Amino acid sequence: MVNSTQAKRFSWSALFWLLIYFWYFSSLLQIYVVVTGQSNTIGLRDSLLYSTLWLVPALFFPQRIRLVAGIIGIILWLSSVIALAYFVVYGHQISQSVMFVMFETNTNEAGEFLQQYLSVKVVAVILIYTLIAIFLWTRLKPVNMPVPARMLVSLLVLAILFGAPYYNKGIKQDRPMANVISYINSKLAYAAPWQFVSGYFLYKNQLANMEELIRDNSKIPPLENFVDSNGNTPRTFVLVIGESTSRDRMSLYGYQRPTTPELVQLKQNYPDNLSVFNDVVTSRPYTIEALQQILTFASQTEPDLFNSRPSIMNMMKQAGFKTFWITNQQTMTER
Repeated sequence: MVNSTQAKRFSWSALFWLLIYFWYFSSLLQIYVVVTGQSNTIGLRDSLLYSTLWLVPALFFPQRIRLVAGIIGIILWLSSVIALAYFVVYGHQISQSVMFVMFETNTNEAGEFLQQYLSVKVVAVILIYTLIAIFLWTRLKPVNMPVPARMLVSLLVLAILFGAPYYNKGIKQDRPMANVISYINSKLAYAAPWQFVSGYFLYKNQLANMEELIRDNSKIPPLENFVDSNGNTPRTFVLVIGESTSRDRMSLYGYQRPTTPELVQLKQNYPDNLSVFNDVVTSRPYTIEALQQILTFASQTEPDLFNSRPSIMNMMKQAGFKTFWITNQQTMTER
């Protein structure tokens, strides 16, 4: 009877190893990112916080802890090892834009993509990563609690992870539910396997929004009497939008450091090939609103014309050009 009682006592050590096990799959990469100075601690904080969610099912099956944790661990391993391999190959964390590409790819592209992972370095890292996960799994022991205590801890975890954001955003700041869900989703994106789950739903939502934009854009009538004066001459136009660039840091505009040497040389040697504007005032103080007027017929006095008149991309297509948009910004964002 004494041994049975002792076996069912609560163990902080058992809880500690269970947390370490769940944290491992989401937070190991985040720790490396923080230590190497590639990012701040937000990702690490959120990965630790939302990995704790797995405590809820684990606490309710203490005598089958290794079975339950093993099933959960396989799911966490599958999603986290993809992110780990991507980081080893590219030196960058997997983003929602990358997941967008993954969901859009076909079999041939996927095969070519996976070939990049078939290297000794990647295989070695994955093997070591897997062995450590198995070791942590072997350390798991039952976390014995009375049923009321399990309920209390589970409700506390859910309240911290979901109740607190809802209170802060939905009640205290009176924001719509969609905004609250978007906020929680941004937090879940740092924890396995939620980054792929949320990424997929964001992808589907983005795809629906894109289709709606295409439908709306197709309703915009083309320009009348539109003629390309250069005819069918083969040409390539490149429009570069440096929305974070400041003329105060460009040597072309007098900055003391040689930050734009090629442009300065072009201005000196071929002045007719470079137009430098020295007195320009934007019609809007924000990038999105400014670009709506830079790339369309919209103006400060008629800001909504971009909804009914073609953009520069529409005009280029009307002239027979193939158009491409290349960006280093996140594509799957609210705006």
